[in-house]
Amino acid sequence: MIRKHTFLSVFIMLLFQCVNVYSQTSNNMTFCANYDNGDTYNDIWGYVDAVGGEYALLGSTSKIHIINVTDPFNPVLVNEFAPGMTSTWRDLKTYGNYAYTCSEAFGEGLVIIDMSNLPTSASIVTVSDTYFQSSHNIFIDEANGRLYTAGAKNANGHVNMMVFDLTANPEDPTHLADVTLINGGYVHDVYVRDNIAYCSHGYSGYAIYDLTDPNNPIALSSLSTNGYNHSSWLTNNGQYAFVAEEVPRGMPLLAVDLSNMNNNDISVVKSFKEPLLAPTHIDNTPHNPFIKGDYLYLSYYEDGIVVFDIRDPLNPVRVAHYDTSSNTSYGGYNNVWGCYPYLPSGKILGSDRSNGLYILEENIPVCPVNFAGINSLSGPTNGIIDYETNGVIESTQAISTPASVDYDSKQYIDLLPGFSVDFQTNFSAFIDGCNNGSGGINNNTPNTSNNQTISTHKTQID
Repeated sequence: MIRKHTFLSVFIMLLFQCVNVYSQTSNNMTFCANYDNGDTYNDIWGYVDAVGGEYALLGSTSKIHIINVTDPFNPVLVNEFAPGMTSTWRDLKTYGNYAYTCSEAFGEGLVIIDMSNLPTSASIVTVSDTYFQSSHNIFIDEANGRLYTAGAKNANGHVNMMVFDLTANPEDPTHLADVTLINGGYVHDVYVRDNIAYCSHGYSGYAIYDLTDPNNPIALSSLSTNGYNHSSWLTNNGQYAFVAEEVPRGMPLLAVDLSNMNNNDISVVKSFKEPLLAPTHIDNTPHNPFIKGDYLYLSYYEDGIVVFDIRDPLNPVRVAHYDTSSNTSYGGYNNVWGCYPYLPSGKILGSDRSNGLYILEENIPVCPVNFAGINSLSGPTNGIIDYETNGVIESTQAISTPASVDYDSKQYIDLLPGFSVDFQTNFSAFIDGCNNGSGGINNNTPNTSNNQTISTHKTQID
């Protein structure tokens, strides 16, 4: 008689593994180094010099820190600058050999740093409040050499948006326009591609404008959202924007379909979140999203840096995270403020408000092509098969040697009466496997090697 075993032992192993994974601070991301000189930190950006050296540009309340991270295990401070004022908010972007920084310290204006002498040194070449006294954020459309302000103030108060040309003289930007935006007014953050500005208007929602001629803006689309619309980033093909809402705590991320934006027709097609502390605590708060290739990178405050696979934008899958904190609940807007995933080496930079710069390496497994829509497996098999799905697997398969079979499901695996596995057959199943999803396992298989009845087992794994 051929000895059989069911999924019970595999299930017990899975439960142990998943609890172990989520008692850790990371998944598919590893720590390289941390830089912290005791300041309180805010945003971060990256830079690559003429010979391929990599740098972190780290903001703090009173300083701008330039840190050589070419050796990711031994970060070295090259320069730090104190423009003269302090602010909780400081933002940094780059264009060519220059860094452009702003803060909400009224009177500091725009700070420009020449980095062409790195790795030896960098130097401030401009501190100017000619056009704005402060700005919450800036964005640089590098392909077109334009700088855009968000949340800027001049001597008369808020200006919806200012646009500058950097191509003629990057040390002295040319002011092109003060833009009045009809759909939302105040802009908290902006993403720009090909002169199209995707604006997060706080409580006034999300809106898109054609700023090819910044003195004559064209409103393309607008959308009301449920929270404080904080920031967004576009997919490579421009079909979707992923949007973060920062207030109130616990808002989900939004995927917005932009395919008909020229006709004032955009809509939220997916909202999602996967708190690391669920189900006990669910109010994790996204801050800033970035997209690189098929992946969405989030600075997620108390959840650290979180990465989603967005190959299917309607079914994002969490594939990696690194939590810089030891928090046991979600109590505020603490820990990871920003992240930067664009260094050529693939290293990920993160800024923790209390603990400074984190340099990380991602180790995301490459999953096979999903068998989307196929969720019912039946009949005998002895082949070599890897089943991958973002949905559910329901199986009545009888798996026999010399089979090598793997189930990977984002949601749950339901083993129905009739499912069996030959003794010593190579079989595995993961809720938290290659797809790195979450959910429960139903084991309702009545037959074991000694014909015992196994009661149903179900667990939630996050």
